[in-house]
Amino acid sequence: MQMTQKDLAEHLQCDYNVLNRIINEKASVSPEIAIKLAAAFSTTPSFWLNAQMALDLWRLRAQKPKIRSLINNRRRTSRTAPSVT
Repeated sequence: MQMTQKDLAEHLQCDYNVLNRIINEKASVSPEIAIKLAAAFSTTPSFWLNAQMALDLWRLRAQKPKIRSLINNRRRTSRTAPSVT
């Protein structure tokens, strides 16, 4: 099945820019879009919302080492900094 973003946006009756931002990972699937996608692809809104949540969690896990590194660096800095009185 070949469909352009424009074709899909028209079929879903949503703005092309909304769909484009979701596809390019600049926006999340909203409940409203999930309902439209579910109707278009014979799935459920939960399918689309769960997929979005899985992606969000995956991104957070991927950032975890970076976040932990920032926390550890901050702790080291605060331990070595002279106290100000």
